[in-house]
Amino acid sequence: MRVKIGKYIHWYNTHRIEDKYLKWRHKKPAWDIDERDHDWIDKTVMKLLDGWQNVLHYTINQIQKRRERKIKVHVDRWDTWNANETLAHVILPVLKKIREDKQGAPFVDSKDVPKELRPKKLTKKQKENGEVDDKHFERWDWVLGEMIFAFECMVDDSWEDQFFSGESHIVWTKVDIEGNEVDDDHDGMIYYRMGRGPNDTFHFDKEGYDKFSKRIDEGLRLFGKYYRGLWT
Repeated sequence: MRVKIGKYIHWYNTHRIEDKYLKWRHKKPAWDIDERDHDWIDKTVMKLLDGWQNVLHYTINQIQKRRERKIKVHVDRWDTWNANETLAHVILPVLKKIREDKQGAPFVDSKDVPKELRPKKLTKKQKENGEVDDKHFERWDWVLGEMIFAFECMVDDSWEDQFFSGESHIVWTKVDIEGNEVDDDHDGMIYYRMGRGPNDTFHFDKEGYDKFSKRIDEGLRLFGKYYRGLWT
């Protein structure tokens, strides 16, 4: 598999200049400044920037909108032999980058996170203002962590080793068709029954394995459920 995806097409605008100007003038982020607080200087600057935005819109942005993002994906036939692992190698680093660079968080259902991360009820005023509770971003961090855990296990199955211990000692016993032990002089067909020998210490922790595997499945479920939230 070969994947090459270019940058999004850039749209030229004056928003960043506007935000920096307002922050410099009012000593706080632009989104915290009400337009009613703008004085004549602010209004003049905003008007000039709006005019420049119109120039950009009818010139260079007309060219930009005709361009297409460069995307090229080549899939080889062996990529589908174990497609879940193939895709995991691509998805895992993307999820880690999202966790590293995230600038926001989607809403996460309280039932998908531990009790200590579930939200408290907001007041009516807080809801009207579009506020979120103090665990909002922690919930998304937790969900991302579970997704990453699941895909790490998909690309490296060595996690299974911790549930196997001891040495296997197998013995083969000669039996007849009814399962009775026989010797080489048996008059009839001889079959072989596999069993554990006296030196067998092999142990498989099925309960631990199932619990670990269930967490992987849950991480993959969360990936599917919040796939459309991977914009942050």
